[in-house]
Amino acid sequence: AGVTGAELTKALLQLGYTVGHEPDSMEFSTLGGWVATKASGMKRNKYGNIESIVVGVRVAGNDGVMEQGHFGRVSCGLDLTSLMLGSEGCLGIILSAVLKIHPRPEVNDNDAFLLPDMDTGLRLMKDISHFEFGSIPASCRLLDNEHFKMGQALKAECSSLYDQVKENLFALVLSTSSLSTESV
Repeated sequence: AGVTGAELTKALLQLGYTVGHEPDSMEFSTLGGWVATKASGMKRNKYGNIESIVVGVRVAGNDGVMEQGHFGRVSCGLDLTSLMLGSEGCLGIILSAVLKIHPRPEVNDNDAFLLPDMDTGLRLMKDISHFEFGSIPASCRLLDNEHFKMGQALKAECSSLYDQVKENLFALVLSTSSLSTESV
C-alpha cells in the first residue's frame, strides 16, 4: 500500500495493464492513501473512483492484522473494505490492497480546445456527459485561463519538435488573445 501512484502505474504499464486511477497527487500519493482518503481520479469516467477499484484490503489495527478479499456483495458481518474507504487511517493502517486492473488502452490521445468563454465550456461539458457509454472520454477537464497558465508553467519540457511547435503556437494564441481570466 506504500507504492506511489507513479510507481504503480509504471509497473502495470510495463505488463500491459492500468488501474486507471489518476488523482492529481499521483506522483506523491500512495495506494494506501487513496483508499484511506476515498480518492477520486481524473479518469473516473472510465475506471471509477477508488471505491470502484478496490477489491480487498489488509489492515493493521490495534488488535492485529485484518484481511478481507471482497469478491462480491457482503451479506453478513462487516465489510472491511468499505470500512477502510475514507477512514483517514482512524481504524488502522492499510498494509495492502487488491485492485481491479484493465488492459492498457491501445490509444492514449490528449487534446485541448480553446473556447471563447466559461459558459461555452460548461455547455460542451454537459454535451459530452450525454455521450453513449464507451465513447465518453476517460478524462475531461474545464479550466479557466489562470489555471491553464499555472498548469503550463508546471509542465515538463516537450521532447519532440512537433510538441515544441504545438506548445509555442498555443502559447502565442494565449498571449495574443484578449480572453478574460474566466475564459479558456
